[in-house]
Amino acid sequence: QVEEFLVLLLLHSVVGVCLTLLLPLFVYLPTGFAGVYFEKVLKGETAGIWVLNVQLATFSVIIAFLSLFYSHGSEIAENGFFYGFNTEAFIAIALQAFGGLIVAVVVKYADNILKGFATSISIVISSIVSYMFFDFELTMLFGLGTMLVIGSTYIYGTNGASQPSKTLRSPQSITVVARK
Repeated sequence: QVEEFLVLLLLHSVVGVCLTLLLPLFVYLPTGFAGVYFEKVLKGETAGIWVLNVQLATFSVIIAFLSLFYSHGSEIAENGFFYGFNTEAFIAIALQAFGGLIVAVVVKYADNILKGFATSISIVISSIVSYMFFDFELTMLFGLGTMLVIGSTYIYGTNGASQPSKTLRSPQSITVVARK
């Protein structure tokens, strides 16, 4: 009976480790591909950022409205769409919209990796401000994460964004002239 328990315990820990390693792939891979595709769309199109933002936001607006009316349809019909909104809610909405435009500009004129660094640094800064004003507790793990974010941003800024070497360029065309 002890042996069966040990086998089950080992199996449980192996499955736990596999899930811990594999499940983030199902989150990070689609997110990474979406970021790269978003960058490709922004840099490949001739339309302006405003047009591309409207095109990209259309699907999320449709999904958001469908889920909103599914979950709160009766309250919206009874009280109106903006019932319960206050000044703080409108400020949060405006900040989210402004942040979306900033992301589009950063990806258009920089790259997706830089956007990731900017997001990470904004989380660190927000946490520090929360510590100063809202009694946020800083932990050793948070400190380690902060050091990793700042270090990786520094490394990318100094060494990571290098230009391709000259050997990767396409060959020059050669013109052959026949002499008589």
